[in-house]
Amino acid sequence: MPKPTATAIRSIIEGYGVSSDVITNEWLIDCMNEEILPHIEDLTGLTFDGLKTKTEFFNGNGTSTLILNKKNIVSVVNVRDIGSINSFPPGSVELISEEGILKAKTSVAENRFSPVFRKGEKNIEVTFTYDLNDYPGRVARAIKLLVAARALQQIGARTGGGSLSADSFSRNYGASGKYGDFIKPCVTMAYGLLKKYMPTVVGG
Repeated sequence: MPKPTATAIRSIIEGYGVSSDVITNEWLIDCMNEEILPHIEDLTGLTFDGLKTKTEFFNGNGTSTLILNKKNIVSVVNVRDIGSINSFPPGSVELISEEGILKAKTSVAENRFSPVFRKGEKNIEVTFTYDLNDYPGRVARAIKLLVAARALQQIGARTGGGSLSADSFSRNYGASGKYGDFIKPCVTMAYGLLKKYMPTVVGG
């Protein structure tokens, strides 16, 4: 999916019955590019401007299949078993990109798989390229929800919600602040959508 538009973000805000007239399109786009996207990149370790190369370490599980914790992988550059003489020459691993897994082959010619990802803790080094220039639907939706949440905070502050301080919100609208009941589900849903892209230790 393409990068979310200001109109798409406004549709979420106004879906709660809140007017977004006090927020400009420029503010929404700046918030997305300068605040929300960097935050999502920090959470997931991914970037959204074309092909990137990344090296990560995974737990070997003693089988021929290694589950990677990244999606949309384009290619595997190198695989190495740390602390072992085992090597993975070109063509010795098969990437199943739609599932985010690697399968190791003992014989490329015979296309046979065997348990070569030696069991260990973060002992398999994988260097790969990935592409998130085309935003996955879950990520695009999460971006819209997080920008909408920030916009609701700003709208509340500009339309009688007090300042963005906790004290002002508590005094005027309770602990959650103005539109807090809308902001919280936006943030919760966004992190739920991003969870599959957040790095985790897998295998073992």
